[in-house]
Amino acid sequence: MTGTKVLRSLLHELRQASPNGCIKDSLVARYILAQYKKFATTEQQFCKARNEATFLGQTYLQVALGSKVI
Repeated sequence: MTGTKVLRSLLHELRQASPNGCIKDSLVARYILAQYKKFATTEQQFCKARNEATFLGQTYLQVALGSKVI
């Protein structure tokens, strides 16, 4: 799964967990977006932290969604 798909999945899960379905003012959503922006890569650089962020996001989704295949 690519980083963008993991990010969208994480934000979707946050929306599902939110009482009103809105994550606009969510500190967790802001933090996740800030981390993805911080570790964004260009064509000329390789960022190990971005791969780590994707891995952590996938791990969370696997745990949160249980046995569903991602």
